[in-house]
Amino acid sequence: HFVTAARLVSALSCLLMMGGAFMFYRLSDLTLQDLGTKLGSVLGGGIMGIYILGFMTTRGTQRSVAYGVAAAVVFSIYMAIIDFWKITPEQISSALGVSQYVALWMVKPVHIYYVGLAGNLLAFLVAYFVASMFEPKRDLPGLTFWTEMNAAEEEA
Repeated sequence: HFVTAARLVSALSCLLMMGGAFMFYRLSDLTLQDLGTKLGSVLGGGIMGIYILGFMTTRGTQRSVAYGVAAAVVFSIYMAIIDFWKITPEQISSALGVSQYVALWMVKPVHIYYVGLAGNLLAFLVAYFVASMFEPKRDLPGLTFWTEMNAAEEEA
């Protein structure tokens, strides 16, 4: 039973991956390296920003981290839709009734290669803002970069 189920799951996942690869091949006029860079950038999800929040600050709880990751994911999805569907400033301008300058900024706030970097920065800033506005500061001796430095100075 388990071997049959494993073969079925393997066959389905193989077909799914082949279909996805064919879809990317048909949709992309750029190289596979370019597509991989774009996907890696978009799928980062702000994880590094949250890691930096935990390592460098004493702020951040589950709620603030959830807001930060949600902001990064929404930003990444927005940028992926803009890039992969080839939405132009003219389409944005006519659909929303904004000026051409605003439409251009909405289409390209950052280059698609830097979406991961911008998403991490956004995740950090949103999580830090939510934590500093709505959550009390916690004492975390020895668990962050700054509290470790303070603990080392007190021992010396």
